[in-house]
Amino acid sequence: MNKIFLFWGLILILNPQLSAQKPQAKNSTDKNIEELTLIWIAENEKASIPFKYLPFNFVDSLSPVRITDTFAVQYAVAEKEKMIEILKNDPGLRISGNFTQNFQPANDDFEVNGSYRRKYQAGIDWNILNDGLIQNYYTIEAYEKDIANLRLQYKNSFSTLQNPIIKKKVFAFFNSTQIDVLTQDRNMLMKMMSPAKLLELTKDFPRDDYLRLMSRRDAVNSHLLVLTSQNQQISAQKNKDSEILCLPVCDLKYDVLEASFEQKYKDSLNISERLSVGNQRKIIHEISLRPFLRYNLYESGTGISTNSFFSTGVSFSIPIPLNTKRKNELTQIRALKLKSENETQQISRKSHFEKLIFSYQDQLIRYLDNVGTLKDLTEKYRLQRTALKTDSLLFNPFEGLKTLDDIYQQKLHMLLIHQELYMLAASIYRMTAFTRFSDIFKPLEIRNYTGETEETDLSIYIWSSVFRNYSLNFIEEYLISNNIKTAMVSIGSNKAISDKATESIIRMNKLGINTQLLIGDNKLLDKDMYKYLEQKVPDNLKNIIFGIHLDVEPQTFDDWTTKKYIYIEKYISMLKGARKYCDDNHFELYVSVPLHFPNEYINQIFAMCDKVYLMAYENTDLDFIKRKSAEEFAADANKIVLAYRFKDFKTKIDLYNFIDDSKTEFKINRFALHDFSSMTAADKALLKTNK
Repeated sequence: MNKIFLFWGLILILNPQLSAQKPQAKNSTDKNIEELTLIWIAENEKASIPFKYLPFNFVDSLSPVRITDTFAVQYAVAEKEKMIEILKNDPGLRISGNFTQNFQPANDDFEVNGSYRRKYQAGIDWNILNDGLIQNYYTIEAYEKDIANLRLQYKNSFSTLQNPIIKKKVFAFFNSTQIDVLTQDRNMLMKMMSPAKLLELTKDFPRDDYLRLMSRRDAVNSHLLVLTSQNQQISAQKNKDSEILCLPVCDLKYDVLEASFEQKYKDSLNISERLSVGNQRKIIHEISLRPFLRYNLYESGTGISTNSFFSTGVSFSIPIPLNTKRKNELTQIRALKLKSENETQQISRKSHFEKLIFSYQDQLIRYLDNVGTLKDLTEKYRLQRTALKTDSLLFNPFEGLKTLDDIYQQKLHMLLIHQELYMLAASIYRMTAFTRFSDIFKPLEIRNYTGETEETDLSIYIWSSVFRNYSLNFIEEYLISNNIKTAMVSIGSNKAISDKATESIIRMNKLGINTQLLIGDNKLLDKDMYKYLEQKVPDNLKNIIFGIHLDVEPQTFDDWTTKKYIYIEKYISMLKGARKYCDDNHFELYVSVPLHFPNEYINQIFAMCDKVYLMAYENTDLDFIKRKSAEEFAADANKIVLAYRFKDFKTKIDLYNFIDDSKTEFKINRFALHDFSSMTAADKALLKTNK
């Protein structure tokens, strides 16, 4: 590993004049290290691409609006409706017939003694109570209730029917996304194997590290093989290019979940209880009342003469004893038993429901924690990228590639947690009465849960010396990677530096970075500011820069204490000239001022400037800064930008943490960093710490 560091160190240490000499042939170690560096250059941007979260309304695409009735509710309803139709068409009338044959009848005629050989009967019976007209009425009423209950059950089972469909789609989505991540990681690891093996053979790469690299490659290949096999059996969505699409991260609507759960199962319990009560036996169910009309035909015993006539009557029967009360008591007992069983089941369901919600919360916390871990890895990657761009001795291609692999592993871990979140959500949804999957969710703003606040509006001071020490490409990339929104750029007085700085401002504008022309010359207090700016501002920047930024600091003069007000008056006069120039050229005017300017001049300064940068230097006590800046915040808090120096903090992380605290304390989101060179030095210090 030392040889790897040495390789990059020699580039920095060698005298620049040697570059004019004939290049020396590279040995195999140098070639392999260079190849690893090229692999890192080729792969780093793909690995660092953040997840792209789909919009919240995408959630409902996981659950179909129309679903197959797997519980056959529609057929059960159709069956009941047809039975009602049949019963309504059945008044209880029955056609009946009867034939009787006597084996030894008397020979007398039927008229003599009523004896007969054969009897024929045909007629109509009307069942009024049991199994007839009235019974049909009650049966129709019961069927109509059954239909209403079936339809309610179908509505409440909608989420249950959707559940397997949602889970299948979630699995397919994340399966495809995990394959994308693993494929990118596998490709990078495969590229590493050859130069790593050659370095291991020359003992420039520890064998244990090489074996770990092989193990990692094999693990990724195995995981990829399993997912690819599963992917062939499902319809999975393919991400475009290197972009990793993710389902939105959501929190649950805890305030409505319990009510929806209760609604679903309360309806089910009510249905069971209503059916039990409806099954109670009424007394008419036990009584048979049947009027009838019959035609009678008798054949006499002689077998010759016949007699026929019509007859009517009523048939009535009732069981002895009725036992109606006991039967209803039995029905009540069964209903109470069913209610008790349902309540026990409901308690069990509720417990399971609450466990699912708790598991979701736990997984969500894990996911958000891992967002922070990925952020730390991304920052580590950014520092390594910065090191390489500056040809730093601190860049190590193996460490850089390991960081990329760690990022891939972290992304995969987050995807698995994310998938589990949706699987749990589907199970929670199944136990609610909702008919849309998104009804259980609310959009989640991740930064609200990770302690992050609104994205900071960062600006930075860039003095002309920066253009002597860094390339334009590095400056631009460094600003973008550090999320700098505004650059205050000094072009200096040296023509070569000024031309380079001017070109940089033009290029920054094309990249979407706002620019201000930074002028820091204390001698301006004694000059005609309007004429000075006419000569200072390049014509090719007039349609590019947002405005003029004056960093004139009379408080640094040795006689400031005795001549404070003289200098302040000159300062106000300077601002008036600058304001007029800015108004005539449609520029904004910005100034950097210390915290200890006389309060009586604060309002004048704020009135003439579009933004005031408060240089809160030399003190990292928020209470002190708040006290010292009270007049400025009272003048116009919307114009204030707080400026902090890297040299006042131990590390870059400390400064950024201080900015986060300041956002909470001052309720503003605008901060300036002093300065570009100090920031790069702070990053290098972090690299040394993480070495």
